[in-house]
Parts: sequence; C-alpha cells; structure tokens
Amino acid sequence: MGFLSSETERLLTGIILIISAIVLFISGLNLLFDFTYFFSQEVDIVLAFASMVVGVTLIFAKKEETVKEKKVTYN
Repeated sequence: MGFLSSETERLLTGIILIISAIVLFISGLNLLFDFTYFFSQEVDIVLAFASMVVGVTLIFAKKEETVKEKKVTYN
C-alpha cells in the first residue's frame, strides 16, 4: 500500500488481524457450543472465512513488499 507510512500500515494490519482473530474465536465457540445469540452459523462461517482470507492476504502482501524492498536495497 504505497500511500501510507509503514507505521500506519503495520497498525492497520494489526487491527485487521486482531479483528479477524476475534471473529474466528467467536465463530469457533459458536460452532463448538452452538451459541445462537452471537450470529447464525451461516453468517459465522462466512465471517470466519472472509476474515481468514483478509488476514492471509495482508500477511502475504506484507511479505512480498518486504522482499521487494530487500531487492531494491541490494541492487
């Protein structure tokens, strides 16, 4: 994300990953204990999958960006 500073990017990535971890935790509890007052199971599964995709995409995007920065530094 070239338009933000690296500290802001780290903060946003951390916040999104924390939110996705909370959603995964709640959905895991819901699937294990069938808490119907959080979300319905369908919404839970979709939220868990979406948060996993967002988290993994951000991690890989950050890794790719650091690899590009290292190549620029060495060349």
